[in-house]
Amino acid sequence: MKKIFCTVFCLLFAATSLVFAQKAATESAAETTARWAKKYNLNAAQTEKLLVITERKLKNEAEFETLRTTNYKLYRAKHQANISGTKTSLKWLLGKEQREIFAASERDLRLRKAQKTAELKTQRKTTEEMEDVLIEME
Repeated sequence: MKKIFCTVFCLLFAATSLVFAQKAATESAAETTARWAKKYNLNAAQTEKLLVITERKLKNEAEFETLRTTNYKLYRAKHQANISGTKTSLKWLLGKEQREIFAASERDLRLRKAQKTAELKTQRKTTEEMEDVLIEME
């Protein structure tokens, strides 16, 4: 009887934790979507599609997060691929004027990355350390 009670309790705890984690991810996705919708002047249909893209990005991040401690090189590759895929999906979603805003934003990011790379080189950081910092700038 104790084993059954303990098992049920553990299952309920796990299910509750999962629900809260999904709710937090959805809220985070909604915040990101709202920020990007404002930045690119998205209409309602585009915003709905962007929410799906953002939720998928966060779901993917959660799936490979465990690699951060076990296989960092693979984690970094998956993280970069996730960012790239999200940007590509966002780009397909945008209209012509919105893509111009996106392109300007990407140019700005490249310039900030170049400045940061130069700064890190003067600090004699390793390539891996520089890549970590640059990925976090995305």
